[in-house]
Amino acid sequence: MSYEPRKIGGSLRRVVGGLSGGGGSGIVAVLGCWDEVVGAHVSDHARPRRLHEGVLRVEVDDPGWATQLRYLRTNMIGQINSHLGAEVIESIELRVIRS
Repeated sequence: MSYEPRKIGGSLRRVVGGLSGGGGSGIVAVLGCWDEVVGAHVSDHARPRRLHEGVLRVEVDDPGWATQLRYLRTNMIGQINSHLGAEVIESIELRVIRS
């Protein structure tokens, strides 16, 4: 039996949709632009994990990063929405997750 390579976009949308509690297209778009919008330094410490009803959940690896990103929240929302060309995010919820 041979398998042909397939694009993973459809599968990724299904998996992410299951994680995000919806169709997943919003979080996929956010994940696609996250590094560019927030910059490499921030993305090393903060990752978007869920988008539901306009609330983006972002996990950070340290309480200091959570504090800093609380001050930048409004700016981040504006930049992400501008990059996506739509009002996808209304608010950002920050959670500290230690590994």
